[in-house]
Amino acid sequence: MNAKKPKIQLFTLLVIDEYGNSIPVSSFFSNKEDTTSMILFFEKVKEAVGQQIKAEVFMSDDAPQFYNAWEQVMGATKFHLLCWWHVNKNWTANLNSKIKNKEKREIVKKSLFVLATNIENKDEFEANLQIFLNELQEDEDTWLFYTYFCATYINERKCWAFCYQKHTVEITEDTISKPRQELISKLQVMLGYAQSTDEDHIPNTLKYLERALSYMKNPNKKLVEKKNLNPLEKIIQQRDVNEKNLLINETNDSENYSLISDKICDPCDPANALPKYQLEKKERIMKGPFCPILEVYPRSKFGNTLRSFNKSWYLSFDRLEYSPKLDRAFCFPCRMFVTSSGLNAGYTDLAFTQVGFKNWNNATSKFKMHQNTKNHSHNVKAHSDFLNGKSINIVLDDCKTLLISQKEKQRQNNRSIMRRLIDVTLCLAKSGKPFRGHHENMSSVSKGLFLDFIDVLKKYDNVLENHLEKGALNAKYLSNRIQNDLLTCINNVMKRTIQSKIKNRTVSIMADETSDVGHHEQMSVIIRYFDEEKCQPIEYFIGLQRLLSVTSEAIFNSLSIQISNLNIEWKSVIAVCFDGASAMSGKFNGVQAKVKELNPNISYVHCYGHCLNLVLVDCLGSKNRVIFDFFGCVQLIYSFIEGSPSRHAVLERIVQETNIKLKTLKSLSTTRWACRSESVSAIENNYNSLLQCLKEISETTTQPDVRVQANGIIYQMKSYNFIFALYVMKPLLAQIQIVSAKLQTSNLNLLSAVTIVQALKKSLISLRSDEDEYSRLYNKVLDVCNAYQIEIPNVKHRRVSNKIDNNHTQHFSLDKKSEMKTTVYYVVLDDLFNGLENRFSQETLNLINSISCMMQHKIESLDIDILTKKFDLHRDEFEGELRLIRAIPDFEGGTSNNTIHKWLEKLSTLGNFINVQKTLKLFTTIPVTTCSCERAFSKLSLVKTKLRSQMKQNRLDSLMMIFVEQELASQINPDDIIDEFKSMYPATRRLEL
Repeated sequence: MNAKKPKIQLFTLLVIDEYGNSIPVSSFFSNKEDTTSMILFFEKVKEAVGQQIKAEVFMSDDAPQFYNAWEQVMGATKFHLLCWWHVNKNWTANLNSKIKNKEKREIVKKSLFVLATNIENKDEFEANLQIFLNELQEDEDTWLFYTYFCATYINERKCWAFCYQKHTVEITEDTISKPRQELISKLQVMLGYAQSTDEDHIPNTLKYLERALSYMKNPNKKLVEKKNLNPLEKIIQQRDVNEKNLLINETNDSENYSLISDKICDPCDPANALPKYQLEKKERIMKGPFCPILEVYPRSKFGNTLRSFNKSWYLSFDRLEYSPKLDRAFCFPCRMFVTSSGLNAGYTDLAFTQVGFKNWNNATSKFKMHQNTKNHSHNVKAHSDFLNGKSINIVLDDCKTLLISQKEKQRQNNRSIMRRLIDVTLCLAKSGKPFRGHHENMSSVSKGLFLDFIDVLKKYDNVLENHLEKGALNAKYLSNRIQNDLLTCINNVMKRTIQSKIKNRTVSIMADETSDVGHHEQMSVIIRYFDEEKCQPIEYFIGLQRLLSVTSEAIFNSLSIQISNLNIEWKSVIAVCFDGASAMSGKFNGVQAKVKELNPNISYVHCYGHCLNLVLVDCLGSKNRVIFDFFGCVQLIYSFIEGSPSRHAVLERIVQETNIKLKTLKSLSTTRWACRSESVSAIENNYNSLLQCLKEISETTTQPDVRVQANGIIYQMKSYNFIFALYVMKPLLAQIQIVSAKLQTSNLNLLSAVTIVQALKKSLISLRSDEDEYSRLYNKVLDVCNAYQIEIPNVKHRRVSNKIDNNHTQHFSLDKKSEMKTTVYYVVLDDLFNGLENRFSQETLNLINSISCMMQHKIESLDIDILTKKFDLHRDEFEGELRLIRAIPDFEGGTSNNTIHKWLEKLSTLGNFINVQKTLKLFTTIPVTTCSCERAFSKLSLVKTKLRSQMKQNRLDSLMMIFVEQELASQINPDDIIDEFKSMYPATRRLEL
């Protein structure tokens, strides 16, 4: 703050603590109010603190020197706010000087106050601001203030409008009152000092202190509105009431147009800036208005009614265009030729040229009104003259035609250069290779794959060679920033392609998290939808999002951002598939619950792959000691052999001498689904070689601990329990591995998944009841024990204990065969079966059973109710279609994936069974596993390595998009990438594209 202007001024720096209280931390007197003085002040503050103050918000008056000095000393802040008292003071002064009509001046003043302080919604503020500007512009008495306001404050509205300030810092009455009392006491002390001093400058300081103290004790009161309004005030007040709910978006609508949006935007979208160069602008004008046809346009609330843009308006108003990114309408000639004629000076309609029109409630009348305006007529004529005539520079000078043709030739040459750079970028990104080198200067031998590729190409490509040898040094387009821009453009084009594929379709969302090599938590997001052409579900990777927190709220917000970038709303999502983490699957506060709050019809699927893995982890717990110790020994064998290259070399030599193919040992992991089956299979195949290897290591090693470990592993491997567990688990894990591999197929549906899980359960039941199978297994164990001279322990005959002891059962066996069957074999089978029963009993089970009955022509009334409710079907039509299908011999019953695919192909050919076809399409859209997310994580480990751990998130997301979706990346048009590239920063591109 500063006091009124005497010779010496007081400046005070205040900060806001975590409780919202503002605290004065430093003050100084100065006879100057410039940037240099402020820099000296802030330098002293920095010196006292000992470091730069990283502030998020900086508030000052309109004078720029305060923030400029702070930015130079402390660095830029996230928000720069203007003090409302000073803004209001400047508005009042200019209102008095520029609006002579007193009544209008008071109306404008009140409108400004309401606009700045009483509107909390950003969209509502922008809409009312546009209405307010239109009112000022159309009135001759307010025209001068309109020009002043637009020139001074319209571009700084985020600094003074309360709707933009409410998210930065909360200012309450206590925030001002408490430091005010402290300043009053300090000013009183300073006033006493000034009164007792005889220096020359003290009289002015004394007046200043008295005035400041008087102001601090009696702050200004709030303005009181007049109760008796004149007719013009009533009109404006009624207009404000009518427009109060204007442009308040629904919960899922896009962010305000004035903010930077991450949504994928077409280069022709009116949200983008117009091309800078003449030929590019001509090319854009020749394309005509941007008229995207959407099945459903975003809706906005007007009073109690939801309204949206209507595609039929394209026919009624042929110069109308629409921006999906902003959800606003524009006038094409007015937007293109707004500055082409001096006739439009001062009469520009911002709603149709820059801001965009969104008042769908009165759209037709407003469009007609705009067509009748003079500036629209001028712009239409300019558009017509442009299409039918020559540009003014060609008319004035015929030589310009040759010059323009040369520029066009150069532009096409520039685009051909960009195509080569794009091809190199795509080649490296699709293979997951690094772009950069450690040293990228001209003298470096290895400058990185990107620059090395360019060096090789220019040897055989004259176009690229001329560009690099003779082109401008500041426009070679080989820097790391250009690489990032190209990757971002490719990413945007690919996402826009995916967006067009899933437009107006029902989708499913799959997400999973992992940590990368840089210790960042990354969330992979996959969408799944039904493709009409391929007649099967398709999955696309849509992005990698870094999670700063793993709470359900943070994950849900990140997930919402990812899908909103593709214009996907939660109401068009039919299912979500996550792992079983509580933050994801929690029924009350997990992501599942938050998703269902927005769309109760969404089904949650616990990833079947994770479920099967959890079943296996649970059944191998410490309850079954024989199996538990067996897997501990398996892991110990891997660690001992593979932990030393010399020990691994001994195993390889022994395998070669015995002419047996070595099967690689695998480490156990709770997250890798196939590791247990592969580990057990490797131990069984290499059993003899491992024993010889361990024996040789034990005899030749000079390290006592290695000898002890080798002897211990030999002892365990030559135990009866180890052999029994080995031949019990191998066939079980082989079956589970087959089921796991089947569950990982991308086009699998829930019915097929449940069918194969049911088959596994039946197999377990069969093994438990088949005595012959157990006898064959036990005989094989005896054969191995006899071959390796392994002693079979005797059964300890005990009597029933009469007191509590360490025995966990009162059942005693007569021989070892029956003992191992009851204590090990049955326990493993029972744990697996119970785990499958519990883990796969999900909320979609009733839906799966209903689909199964429908596919086998056994559907009942309850099944029809479930399917009708889930997929929003017409019950009577659905029942009729099912009766007809039963009578058609081509629709064979079955629950396999192929059967469903055949039904869908036949239904698409017939074309009359809408409800049945819709049921199968949506059902196959529901995902089974998050395996696609896991595959993306596998590629993440190849893209972000230890040498590339400092990669920024935007670059990583773009590289992952290209690397994961290689087929889609190969199909995109390079010209689309170039258009995206030039529209990204149109004012800073040095090459004309």
